[in-house]
Amino acid sequence: MRAIFKLISLLTGLILISGSFAQKIEPSFIQLPLDKGVSVNLTYDMVQDNSGFLWFGTMYGLVKYDGENYTTYKYESTNPNSISFDDIISIFEDSKRNLWIGTWGGGLNRFDSQRKIFKRYVHIPSDKNSIADNIVWSVCEDKDGMIWIGTGSGGLQILDPVTDEIKNIDLNLNDTTEIKPSVQEVIADDNSIWIGHSEGISSFNLQTTNIKHFDLAEANGNIKGSSFVNSIFIDSKRNLWIGTSNGLMFYDQFEQKFARNDKINFNITSIAEDLNGNLWLGSNNGLIKLNTKNDELEIFRNDRENSIAANYVNKVLVDNSGIVWASSYNVGIAKVLLSPSKFNLLQSEKDNPNSLSANNVKSIAEDENGNIYIGTYGNSINVFNPETGKISFINIPQKGFTVVNSLAIDKNFLWIGTRNSLLKYNINRKRFVNIPFTKEQKSEVEGKSITALCFDVGQNLWIGTYNQGIYYFSEEENTLQQLSISELKNIKHANFILSIFSDSKNNIWIGTYGGVYKFDSQIEKFESFTHSKNNLAGLSNNYVYSILEDSRRNIWFGTASGLNKFDTKTKNFQQFYKNNGLPSDVIFGLIEDNSGNLWLSTNKGISSYNLQDNSFLNFEKEDGLQGNVFNSSAYLKSSDSTIFLGGMNGVNYFNPANLSFSEYNPPVVITSIKIKDADGNFIVANPGSELIELKPDQNSILIEFASLDFTNSEKNKYQYKLFGFSENWVSLKNDNSVTFTRLPHGNYSFQLMGTNSDGIMSENFASFSFIITPHFYQTWWFIPAAIIAGLLILFLTYLLVLKTKVRRAIKIQNIKEEESERVRKKTAIDFHDELGHRLTRISLLTEIVKRKIGVSFSEINPLLDQ
Repeated sequence: MRAIFKLISLLTGLILISGSFAQKIEPSFIQLPLDKGVSVNLTYDMVQDNSGFLWFGTMYGLVKYDGENYTTYKYESTNPNSISFDDIISIFEDSKRNLWIGTWGGGLNRFDSQRKIFKRYVHIPSDKNSIADNIVWSVCEDKDGMIWIGTGSGGLQILDPVTDEIKNIDLNLNDTTEIKPSVQEVIADDNSIWIGHSEGISSFNLQTTNIKHFDLAEANGNIKGSSFVNSIFIDSKRNLWIGTSNGLMFYDQFEQKFARNDKINFNITSIAEDLNGNLWLGSNNGLIKLNTKNDELEIFRNDRENSIAANYVNKVLVDNSGIVWASSYNVGIAKVLLSPSKFNLLQSEKDNPNSLSANNVKSIAEDENGNIYIGTYGNSINVFNPETGKISFINIPQKGFTVVNSLAIDKNFLWIGTRNSLLKYNINRKRFVNIPFTKEQKSEVEGKSITALCFDVGQNLWIGTYNQGIYYFSEEENTLQQLSISELKNIKHANFILSIFSDSKNNIWIGTYGGVYKFDSQIEKFESFTHSKNNLAGLSNNYVYSILEDSRRNIWFGTASGLNKFDTKTKNFQQFYKNNGLPSDVIFGLIEDNSGNLWLSTNKGISSYNLQDNSFLNFEKEDGLQGNVFNSSAYLKSSDSTIFLGGMNGVNYFNPANLSFSEYNPPVVITSIKIKDADGNFIVANPGSELIELKPDQNSILIEFASLDFTNSEKNKYQYKLFGFSENWVSLKNDNSVTFTRLPHGNYSFQLMGTNSDGIMSENFASFSFIITPHFYQTWWFIPAAIIAGLLILFLTYLLVLKTKVRRAIKIQNIKEEESERVRKKTAIDFHDELGHRLTRISLLTEIVKRKIGVSFSEINPLLDQ
């Protein structure tokens, strides 16, 4: 059902387009800047790998490109795991996603994209198992996983990627010389390997190992050197195409013969097929598009603006989205966009009478018949008929160069404001007519630069001038009046009129270099609104380029610094800037489409503002715009809802309801993971890892990513969610990286979604998981272990205290016992001494008593008392 709906929508769009002005779809050429990554102008080979990355083989290294960033791999003398040589001439990805890189002088390399290391295979004369030559032109893989190698002077070889065993293949060309042919191309086709070389083309049967050689000289008209094969290509219908030094050949598998395309007699260097089945050929005479259904050719050379930068195209690649990539000798790589442009374009084209008279479009208007009038720098007004696509011209009867600043139409008359006059043109009669000015009125207007014209509800004409204020002209009453705005006297630049708008209440809004002014026609008074740094709810900027009243009766202003929405009740302004999603803060034109969306022209493309979800959808030159810079007075919504926007390089027109958007689902990949540790050092992790385990201090992480739609990579947008940190999806504007700092320990899962260049969310997504391990004190077992350890410490402390107390008690007891013993001994000694002393005294006294026997008792008694 969805497919049927899309088909009906497509057919409806085609009918609408065919009913207006059908334009031929022209490819858009965009040169990759040399100063942003591919800094060399010599790219020899290009491939897109299984993940969606582009790889460029250049003279100065191997380059990986994700649409935003370039990663270059170069030879490093001190690193044996680096690429063997910088001059890359061939790249091939095998079924195991290894890249094989052939060099000019450094042999062959196998690149392990997971480990980011190269394994070298170089020619060593003394080693029979080495590759035959260090110039490797081409590499392919057969159905058994064997790697076939085409070399410069060593012929053809087969390498077993498991054992690294190398075997030589003799092409059996019956050449009397021992010189082996230069094998320029090897390509696998079911049970065969096709080998393109300097002597023609050969087929190797993988089942029988038989080799069949085809001499292309006869089919190429026996021109000398015409057998030299540069490229071989098998298209989506299994047809075999051969690019030779003398043109393009096709192999008829029924007759087993080669036929030459007589229209192409150039040196065909490369062949690729786009999504529509057309062949794109690199040659020494431009980039060639071949329609294989009708054999029509289109050759793009560097003799026009939108084309290839150099005629020698050495390699062509068509990526998964259908973009053609062409590398040209000495100028680098061009991106060729084949998808139909979203926007029709009118420009001035040399030698094309049905184109604009000049590219710088200043004003646009529509008459009652749907014809579009386009004013430009110059003396002509372009009249575009959308039904027929024809452009006619109105020549302005003025001497000297002029500029058509403004246009306004009232019934059958076109009013023209130039940089030095006001003119009136009768559309039906196709001639200029006099404006019924009096002599004084004519002198009042004559010579003035008319910058804005607007009819009010009463069909009165309001005339804005450059530094002369505003005039009001009533043709019915034949009055011309310069309005006196007292509020403007002290406001600088207010008399420079930029825009005039009449709203549904017949209020006249006047945009100037000094703010915006509302003229109330009922009370005939002006109200001013100007920018003030102190008023955050005021007008964002005094340069008011455009004014619009939408279907909800909101008044909008486009200024030199932001979009403004005016609240008529509070008289406050809501402001929108680049950080809200606008491509630029400079807003030139304002239009509302039938769905209620606003379309804004800026100095960096155009933007669609969805008022329902407050989202902006931006478009740039790469989407088919005339350029990124538009003009302030050049915008119009026609009666059939077609929007016209004029700029410095033409005018774009489109119906928003019929815009087509890409349905390509690009791969969404994580390109880099950088982890910052506590010392501020970055550690690079492998984005392909299933789980990354980080230390506790590795808690800041920078993640870079890409959506691999190369149409306009700057417009790819992203949404991410970090499970374990937040459950919400976070939208990024145009950033392709996100940083998380000081994440707590835990398990995390990063998920990423991305859009294509048209803002359509891809069905593919990327993710990876990581763990930040906790510090030991943050683990689950730390608290129980700490409690147990604490209790154990308390118990041990108790035992220690108890033991100390016991020891102290024992010590005290010992001291007491020692003291008692000491006292006892001392007492004993003292007693012994005292007793001895007393016995001595007794003995002496006894002796005295003995001597005094015979004396009276009274004399003896005192002696006994002693």
